[in-house]
Amino acid sequence: MIANFWIVKYNFIPSPEVGYFYFTEKRNIPQKEGDFVFVLERLMGEWHFTSLFKIMEIKKNEDKTELESLIIFTKREIFEPKPLENFKFSLANIKNYVNPIIHFRSWKKITADEGKMILFSNINEIRSLIGFTFYNMHQDHRKCFLYFLGIFDFNQSYYVYNTFEVLSKLNEYITHQILNPSYQFLESLKLFKEMFGEENYIKLSFAAKDERSNPSIASDQEKIIKQYLPELEKNFGTNFKFRNEELIFSEEYIKKIKKNPLVLKVN
Repeated sequence: MIANFWIVKYNFIPSPEVGYFYFTEKRNIPQKEGDFVFVLERLMGEWHFTSLFKIMEIKKNEDKTELESLIIFTKREIFEPKPLENFKFSLANIKNYVNPIIHFRSWKKITADEGKMILFSNINEIRSLIGFTFYNMHQDHRKCFLYFLGIFDFNQSYYVYNTFEVLSKLNEYITHQILNPSYQFLESLKLFKEMFGEENYIKLSFAAKDERSNPSIASDQEKIIKQYLPELEKNFGTNFKFRNEELIFSEEYIKKIKKNPLVLKVN
């Protein structure tokens, strides 16, 4: 019998036996002996997968006036805590990327691929690259990219059904609208320093026509660009490479993410 993987928030009590835990359910349960369960707990204010348990025994309570089921876990192996945040674009059922824990109020069954992702920290690289890159961009860039995808009403969301197509467009956008302009800007600052010296460079500022009262300091912009460029350069521009989810994951997981596409929106 094939074992299933589950995720559950911490809501059980340690038993007197070391290494065993139990908790109860008010209904018949789909879990079975041999299944694996990842436990979500708060660590330093953030939700983490803290433990991995294997269901060793399920005892039914015959007294219908009481809670119906008793599940006993035993810890399978030492499990290093991993932030839920790292997997928010990989786990297909997550839609709220700001507060992903809301999707785990009760037992949540996940695919074997998702279980292995958590177990071995092997995220869905494609969805994660799109999701983290998009939501880490400035809001103006998010608007521009959605416009590039054909979204003209920014109250609407864009559903990513073809991840490679969107990733290719994201690479095109980042290359032409972020990387290349950044290289040009840094080169112009370099020339300015050579021509006018470091002392004048420190005083250099610029602003759009309607924002002259709040100019940007060139040296500050240089620091920001140099801070974020290396991360973008790892995956985009000349380092962009072809990725295909269907060559990596099982049919079960592919069907699940097609039913639960990645969502891109401004806010």
